[in-house]
Amino acid sequence: HLDLSHNQIREVPGEVADLLALRSLRLSSNGLEKLAPEVYSMQKLEELDLSHNFLVDLPEPIPSNLSNDPVERCMERLRLLDISHNQLTVLDDLLGIFSRLETLDASWNSITCFHGESISKLTTLSVLDISHNQLEVFPDGLRSCVSLTHFKATHNKLGFVPESFVHTTKLVSIDLSFNEISDAAGKIFAMLSHLGTLLLHHNRIGPLPAMLYTTRHLEHLDLSYLSLI
Repeated sequence: HLDLSHNQIREVPGEVADLLALRSLRLSSNGLEKLAPEVYSMQKLEELDLSHNFLVDLPEPIPSNLSNDPVERCMERLRLLDISHNQLTVLDDLLGIFSRLETLDASWNSITCFHGESISKLTTLSVLDISHNQLEVFPDGLRSCVSLTHFKATHNKLGFVPESFVHTTKLVSIDLSFNEISDAAGKIFAMLSHLGTLLLHHNRIGPLPAMLYTTRHLEHLDLSYLSLI
């Protein structure tokens, strides 16, 4: 475990990657503007906290001598990635290198889109937080996140709920509050048999579809501050 948080580090030296046994690296609340690509070679790393910095992107991994495809040997054990409170605007296919990721926090950035199928390889992802960004549409590849249990996308500019949600059947909590959603998508939510919490407050939803009330395990439903008639 290496905790370098709350310092004034502007750039992580590549030598950090020489700590081959390291399982947790915390670099939050520094002045980081970029990340050394050598960090990706830390094969035993399980937690990486880069929150509260000034990162505008994530670097491309350095090609490995052991493989023509660097994606195959990058952070194979990483379970948690926290890149919240940075200056990211796009999350691209690079996310696919974290194939065993379970928790991804990308909240409080300025993300406008997820390029390509950037999260489609994250089949073990259970917690995804993309709140407080500038997203107008949901990430492509969401249907592949079959292990997802908690999804938070509050404070964006999302206008509709995609049908891809029906493939994330393990979801127990969804927070879509403070968006611009106009359709409650009752049919979609009704198909999520484990859904216990659904937060839709502060949207533009009008009449509610009856199917919304057929979600069997729903315990917490917040429909306040809408345009209900």
